[in-house]
Amino acid sequence: MLLLLKLAQMQAQAPGRPFAVDQTELGQRFGVSRTHVGRLLKTASADGGLSCHAGGLLHIHPNLLAALDQNIAHRLSLLDRAHALAVAHLTIRDGQSSALVSADRLCG
Repeated sequence: MLLLLKLAQMQAQAPGRPFAVDQTELGQRFGVSRTHVGRLLKTASADGGLSCHAGGLLHIHPNLLAALDQNIAHRLSLLDRAHALAVAHLTIRDGQSSALVSADRLCG
């Protein structure tokens, strides 16, 4: 996920154009092998998320960028809901009924 976010950031610096990627450098930066980076790129390419061009150039497609945005939004929403449920649980445990929140409303 972090590696894909870095690629999205690199694409944002070259909007609409392919950009250069050093797979070895990316692997070192994220603590994975060059082979792992290559597999990730091949999988994303096969799924239609990016195009690999000659000379190590990549172009991230809008559908992958949108999927990353949506993933981040879902994760943030989950954190908000988990926080609200934790607060509701603590409120119930401490007997402060004035601040009770319906778990159905939070998760619905």
